[in-house]
Amino acid sequence: MSIVCPALKKNGITFEQLAAAANEDPFYLKLMFQAAVIQMVNELQKRSDQYPILFGLLRDLIKKHPLTASAEKTYRLLAEGLGIDEIAAVRKLKRNTIEDHIVEIALNMHDFAFEPYVSKEDVVKIGQAIEKLQTNKLKTVKEYLQDQYSYFQIRLAMAAIRRWQ
Repeated sequence: MSIVCPALKKNGITFEQLAAAANEDPFYLKLMFQAAVIQMVNELQKRSDQYPILFGLLRDLIKKHPLTASAEKTYRLLAEGLGIDEIAAVRKLKRNTIEDHIVEIALNMHDFAFEPYVSKEDVVKIGQAIEKLQTNKLKTVKEYLQDQYSYFQIRLAMAAIRRWQ
């Protein structure tokens, strides 16, 4: 994607500003940024001998599952069998925050099962809509699919698609 915008020549641009300049969805850009960082760290781990100084700087930060501390807590509660609303109540967080954690978990942990939240068939339907519309804008995809899926399900499908690539 080629973007020419004066706002992009500034330091400290937000995902929202970048999304507006690129005519993209802010969540999608955050997802792609996170995926790129994870991919770089994975490459660094595989080729640590080629980048010994950089690997040395990151060695203590590299975890088996690169989750934020908050998403890690949510992951543990999911593993105990708690549902989204139960976790939100226990952690005194909003449902949307727990959903954000689940998307983060799905993106970072390749063995995480997203099927309790969105079926594989639905992921394919959502992926086809994204492909047909040539957009990752959540609202556009949601409206095209006639509000059949929640924003959470669409975001989770995007994470699943990204994971499959």
